[in-house]
Amino acid sequence: MLNRTISQTGLISPLVLILALTGSLLLAPPATAQDRSDANRRHHFNTDRGLALKGYDPVSYFYGGARRGNSRYQASHRGITYYFVDERNKQRFLDRPEAFEPAYGGWCAWAMRDGDKTDIDPNNYLLINDRLYVFYKGIWGDTKAQWEKKARREGHDDMIRRANNQWNWILRPGNR
Repeated sequence: MLNRTISQTGLISPLVLILALTGSLLLAPPATAQDRSDANRRHHFNTDRGLALKGYDPVSYFYGGARRGNSRYQASHRGITYYFVDERNKQRFLDRPEAFEPAYGGWCAWAMRDGDKTDIDPNNYLLINDRLYVFYKGIWGDTKAQWEKKARREGHDDMIRRANNQWNWILRPGNR
């Protein structure tokens, strides 16, 4: 009994595993600034397991209105996955993803003015200066209607500037 080797006791397997994992971590390339930025986006964007806009096609908003996408036509941009109604919309997105991604990571534009991440109704949206803004609509009200009412008095620019400032603060590493 006392003459058993380490391999006979079963201790070598955990030891080899620890050494292998430690070695692979040391050999792994360091994370780039882009990797950290993409991870930050994934953390802050309004997604369900990485899927944005509750599966709605971001391109469809610009061509006829909000339409639910299909998982057969999906693409990812910097860690965020989108569904599309067809291959054409998918390609449009891949050609210019920044033109089609929703403002504020897909959070409610009205709430973002105060730095709040509030979920949205993907059918409640505005296109302002070729940018998609989505809004909450539910038991607590319709924030798109609130936005439009305020915009009639003050214009969109100040509200967008305020929400942009809040969103940029949220995206800073270490915030929320």
